[in-house]
Amino acid sequence: TGLPRRPLQLMSSRRWVLAGLLALAVATPAGAEERRVPVKKVFPYLDAYLRIPAGQRSRFVPVYVFAKTRPTGLWVVEGAARMPLPIGADGRVLRLPTGEQMERGEVLVSGADKARYSVRLEMHPLIAPAAEMDAASLAAAVAQAGAAVKAFAGPLSFAAPKFSGVLFQGGAQGEVIYADGRRATLPLDKGVARFNPADHPGARVVHFTKAPASLIID
Repeated sequence: TGLPRRPLQLMSSRRWVLAGLLALAVATPAGAEERRVPVKKVFPYLDAYLRIPAGQRSRFVPVYVFAKTRPTGLWVVEGAARMPLPIGADGRVLRLPTGEQMERGEVLVSGADKARYSVRLEMHPLIAPAAEMDAASLAAAVAQAGAAVKAFAGPLSFAAPKFSGVLFQGGAQGEVIYADGRRATLPLDKGVARFNPADHPGARVVHFTKAPASLIID
């Protein structure tokens, strides 16, 4: 674009970045609407996730969400080639860069002059939200995400978040149904239903009056 480039600044957080509170601040130069930034600045830890053997990341996926202000356009740029990265109505980036693009490409961000963007990293189970979900599959997603995060945290694994459950966003109050037919209401975490597998041994399914909007490993 011919515009001067300035390094991105990562906003500080009280939690470890993989807990989902990573913030990315992008300040566009005066009078400009586009700028290029390294792919890893917009998608931190995606390269580490992609290096994990497929069988060890088959139950969860990292999700990157633009909070509040969103770009009007987002692309991965490699030379003259551009690949659009669509952003959903909820701010979620619907298409992620490949491993090769993580190494060689840049992200072109288009938006309002002097706009600043905050990117939140979440871990989602690879389970479609439904009114009834298999409890064992949810538990397996939590366990696999925890093991993977420790693996790519390396020497800092002691500081990695300890995933313990799943939050059900946008859903009605839910309940656990056990193999013996017993039922227990799911507790609420800041108004959102939460399922901690360790608290519900013998759980068979998690049931809601309507399907949640999304699932987040927390």
